[in-house]
Amino acid sequence: MKLVDKSRTYKADTPESNSLHYRPVDLDIWYPSLAIGDTTLTFGDLFRLFEQRANQYQDTDYTGITDELAQFFAHYPEIGGHLRPLVDIGNSWGMGLPPGDDDIAALAPLVDLIHLKDRDFDAKRTVPLGDGGVPWAKELKRLLGGVREREVVASMETHCPQDGRHATAKSVAALRRIADEIGVEIV
Repeated sequence: MKLVDKSRTYKADTPESNSLHYRPVDLDIWYPSLAIGDTTLTFGDLFRLFEQRANQYQDTDYTGITDELAQFFAHYPEIGGHLRPLVDIGNSWGMGLPPGDDDIAALAPLVDLIHLKDRDFDAKRTVPLGDGGVPWAKELKRLLGGVREREVVASMETHCPQDGRHATAKSVAALRRIADEIGVEIV
């Protein structure tokens, strides 16, 4: 299924019939499929997703790029050791599946980048950090307690249409408050 946002032009100076005229909309499939009972996302899924999105956003046919990427990683296995997870605890909570202690213990030693966002579970929407239901002080303390890196980079989701003007400032202020609360330095 291909969805487009007809309120946003993606490729200017093309007819409306062009598949890239309007901005393609992604359905985020990074969540485990509870319907089939398998919560594993395999490395091959990442390649297939990359190929699918490359074809969706370009005029060029990138069919087969998955095989090329797989061969590249097979030829240079040392690169695999440099791949790290982007931990998104907000997504886990938003799905109703907060990460367990075993999840955190497995991921924390690999973490050098985390993604921060908060969720209003009742309204099912992203809200500024600290305004939602994710217990961020507890989750960050738990995650950062097992991190091996000296510094961890945090990306912050700031698109909160219901409060676009103030969302980023509120989220940054909340992160500073949480960092003080758990004894973490923001640099």
